[in-house]
Amino acid sequence: MQQQLRVWIAAIALAFGVVACGGGDGGAPQPTGLLAGNPASLAAVAFYLAPEPADDADIVDGLMRTRLDVGIAAGATVGQVNAALGSIGGSIVAMRAGLPAISVAVPRQGGEAALQALADTLRAQPGILLVLL
Repeated sequence: MQQQLRVWIAAIALAFGVVACGGGDGGAPQPTGLLAGNPASLAAVAFYLAPEPADDADIVDGLMRTRLDVGIAAGATVGQVNAALGSIGGSIVAMRAGLPAISVAVPRQGGEAALQALADTLRAQPGILLVLL
């Protein structure tokens, strides 16, 4: 279990790094910020890269108040991920093919407690393995 957690954290850190630096290959983003494809398909096959850096104003005391990093469960479907994102008003801003991790833009939160509550709501959704602030 601890090894699996390390893999997820590394995948999330990679996705977060892509968003934070604005890097990437310029791939076309999904217009809605959700996964494309059949809702019953595995989410892993729908992954794409669409980096979108956060505004500097959204980072307060080292906390990015408009982003969550999310580990996707191995068997998660497109429909599950999209429903989970809808539950918090989130949209995908970065992901990399082959890594079950996404960076999610969320409505700006007033502080760490509000962002944590949003993360807790997302973590409780089917198909979501891990959520980091």
